[in-house]
Amino acid sequence: MPISSSLFGMLRRALGVGSLAIVLGALSACATEPDPNPAWTEEEAYAAAEETFRAYIGIADPTDDDSARPYVTGDLAELHEGESSDELKNMQVRGESVVLSFDATDFRTVGEHATVSGQACVDNSSIEVNLDGEEWYQPREDPVFGLEMEFASVDGGMLLSHLDETADDSC
Repeated sequence: MPISSSLFGMLRRALGVGSLAIVLGALSACATEPDPNPAWTEEEAYAAAEETFRAYIGIADPTDDDSARPYVTGDLAELHEGESSDELKNMQVRGESVVLSFDATDFRTVGEHATVSGQACVDNSSIEVNLDGEEWYQPREDPVFGLEMEFASVDGGMLLSHLDETADDSC
């Protein structure tokens, strides 16, 4: 029995519509979903980095690795995990470091992780050390100095991962 032209036209249209639906379905499956919002905004990361730095600088005894551990990761964590010399174990420190300025200079994200770079100016003019149990003295000739630092997000916090004194002593 021959197929009538109207039946043939309807089948052709149905095949065309079905093919179009398949092509559209395949294309929509290939479309990328928008990236989720990053876990860190630039402002949040800068604020967390500054808070961590100020807490780290404010540690009463910089030779006490347990006091520093909550604020550091990476290079600095390894440094604090190293064995302290006997001289450092006997060192007494008094005074307070003062952060004169903190400037976050760079923010980057990779997935949910963020890094922050920054610079700070620190005044240690009230810091004194005593190594021999007798005489207190200032450990630095120039107690005001600059620092460059890196921070990395770890478990929802921003930790200090690298710290270097700047070549330029002026802040």
